[in-house]
Amino acid sequence: MGKVLDIRLTVGGRDSDQLFVADGFQFELGEEGSDDVVAVPLPGANGPNPHLSRGAHAVETTKDGTFISLEGMQTVELRDGAWEMVWRRNSVAGMLVCGFNLGEDARRNSCVLEKGAIYITFPVYTEEGLATVQANKAKKQAAYDMHKKERDVQLDLVRDAPNPLMKALHYRNACQSVESMYDTGLRRLAEVPSTEADVIKIGVGLRAVKTGTLWTTAKGGAFDSSALAKNDRKLLGTATIVHVDDA
Repeated sequence: MGKVLDIRLTVGGRDSDQLFVADGFQFELGEEGSDDVVAVPLPGANGPNPHLSRGAHAVETTKDGTFISLEGMQTVELRDGAWEMVWRRNSVAGMLVCGFNLGEDARRNSCVLEKGAIYITFPVYTEEGLATVQANKAKKQAAYDMHKKERDVQLDLVRDAPNPLMKALHYRNACQSVESMYDTGLRRLAEVPSTEADVIKIGVGLRAVKTGTLWTTAKGGAFDSSALAKNDRKLLGTATIVHVDDA
């Protein structure tokens, strides 16, 4: 691929005492088709369905990340990097997965990024696939908004109804609108980027969602039949693509 990614990692939860941001990482993704030897196992190439992966390739860390703690500036060194592109069967979206080894714990207050194998994952779409899912999401959003407006109208009528019978009628209508909101399926498209500002060009005809996940395996590095499923991951935080350059 020959791309250099500028990445920010947000480790931990929303509570400010349980969160820290490590910024300034720069990773160069090795070219596809190269005969790279990689040290970190990847969920596609080293999982039960390697045919879904376009192959494992090396990642060179060209700049370490940093964060500020009570002890001053701290460096986070991610080494032995590897990356792959995984495309699920019958899906318009793929995944860019990068894996690394963290040699030492990174700690800020009580929030810790523990040493070991860690992974960052970003959804990836072809330009045509992204246009298709965005159009579908916009259609469902319009239907959702229409039912939501009707729900609000019916709830106002509940408050203003002159008798219990009319209140019950309008409340039933409000409940039907809520059910219609759910039936649009909009929630299942929550991860689909809504605007161009949410994605970044990652290759020829490819767009990556800027915000992804930071995780490790729930089983200490083993990739079994559910390796690509969220329930086989221990979520550590989020990752953000700040910028992409050609190598």
